[in-house]
Amino acid sequence: MTIRSWGYQLQNDSITPIVNSPYDVIVIDYAKQNVPFTAAEVAAMKKKPDGSRRLVISYISIGEAEDYRYYWGDRAWQDKRNRLPPVAAENPEWKGNYTVQFWEQEWQNLILFDRDSYINRIMDAGFDGIYLDKVDIVDDLKGKTPAGTEASDLMIQFIRKMSIVTKRRNPQFLIIAQNAEGLLDDDGYRASIDGVGKEGLFYTTGFSDSSKPKRLSNSDIKWSTDLLSKLKKDGKLVMVVEYVNQPELIERSLKDLTALDFVPYFGPRDLSYLSYTKETNNN
Repeated sequence: MTIRSWGYQLQNDSITPIVNSPYDVIVIDYAKQNVPFTAAEVAAMKKKPDGSRRLVISYISIGEAEDYRYYWGDRAWQDKRNRLPPVAAENPEWKGNYTVQFWEQEWQNLILFDRDSYINRIMDAGFDGIYLDKVDIVDDLKGKTPAGTEASDLMIQFIRKMSIVTKRRNPQFLIIAQNAEGLLDDDGYRASIDGVGKEGLFYTTGFSDSSKPKRLSNSDIKWSTDLLSKLKKDGKLVMVVEYVNQPELIERSLKDLTALDFVPYFGPRDLSYLSYTKETNNN
């Protein structure tokens, strides 16, 4: 299917706005208020108002453990957590999120390999793919991995395992990584993913919609754009979300993203609702 638009919401998820939305792709949390979406609910969200198909992708953090997830209070996870302590303090921007040693087998089992792993639960619910957050945790873990290893290489290996395992079960299952475009120089990494979602290609903002966006430097924009274009040339999906609501910034960004053939979305920084504008419905 041709993808021209996407939406992104992680808080206050409700089926009705998603079902009624115009988006070709929707990225949402696996659960609403910590209650997983059912297979029937996911199936309903796959149908657009005009009857055509929508891809429904589940968010999953693979570089941080979240204390509000199903696994946090589980005794087995408590045992694993004792062996797999966070390597950093709580994320100051997202309460309840803790960096983990993602290369450790216990974490990879919980996310991928266990029979009731996080990804298996997502697949059981009928999602079309996963949207991997905190891939860029590799930047914070430089020099903190086992001797003779690099965080970026370990992350690429982890995601490669995800690709093999999930596509063995469902060859159409999509793996979309968020940010971490520096990894796109690696041919094997690009082959392991089906797309990238990039936050703030042109603008950086605070964690409030009232904060004033600041345009990134031309060199930073070019660096990211060149790497994302590599993936695009491979025939893969490139989606961009800009957390701006100023009409002039939306217009400028939309023009540039359209020229790059990247799929745009303009929404709130806290991802608490879907934004409906003519710019985000680019059909």
